[in-house]
Amino acid sequence: MPICSECELDECEERGRWVILPDEFNNLKWSFQCLMCIRAWRERALERQGLSRDQILAKVNAEYPLVTSAPN
Repeated sequence: MPICSECELDECEERGRWVILPDEFNNLKWSFQCLMCIRAWRERALERQGLSRDQILAKVNAEYPLVTSAPN
């Protein structure tokens, strides 16, 4: 299982996303982000856009729904 590069949680791939991020030398590298960290990033971006808390939650839940269990 991959480890989230933000919170270091050991998580299954269904509960996160692989993203491409620059490293300290501005080289692009694949990085795994758990769903909770992705949702937190998105919430902060929407807050900066001036959306209300209800609008933010509705948008984040639609874009990144929480997975309650991994498929067998």
